[in-house]
This record gives sequence, structure tokens and C-alpha cells, in this order.
Amino acid sequence: MAAYTIAYYPLLLFNGGFLYLIFMVVIQAYQQVLNIFIDIFPGVITEQTVAAAAFGTNLIVASPAIILIVIGIWAIVRGGSGIED
Repeated sequence: MAAYTIAYYPLLLFNGGFLYLIFMVVIQAYQQVLNIFIDIFPGVITEQTVAAAAFGTNLIVASPAIILIVIGIWAIVRGGSGIED
């Protein structure tokens, strides 16, 4: 079972990369809309508003990488444990 788990790591990398591309497309559209609001309301939307919006955005963009790191560590520990299922 451990070798089976390790064999799926490249597939997880591919899927993570695909999710990252999807997130980037969504985030780009989100930033375009935010830029429109900044142009319309220059005094209302401040730099702090943009920084607050960017935190959630950055978290969403980084989530596939975080998930892949966790799964990778899990797969390495599982593969090196020597436990057979």
C-alpha cells in the first residue's frame, strides 16, 4: 500500500498544478473587478482594503501547494514506515 501511495504523488502534483492554474484565472478576474472599484471610488477603497482582499486571495492561491506539501509528507512517512496493508 505504501508504494501505491508514493506512486500517486506525481498525479497529485499534476492535479495541484491544474488547480493552481484555475485559481490564477479566478484571481485575475477578481483583481480586475477590484481595480474597477478602485477607479470608481478612489477615496473609499484604500490600500488597507486591497491588502485585506489580497490576504484571502493569497491563501486561496497557496492552498494547492499547501495541500500537496502535506500529502507529500504523509506519503513519504507512510512509504518509509514499513507497515504493510
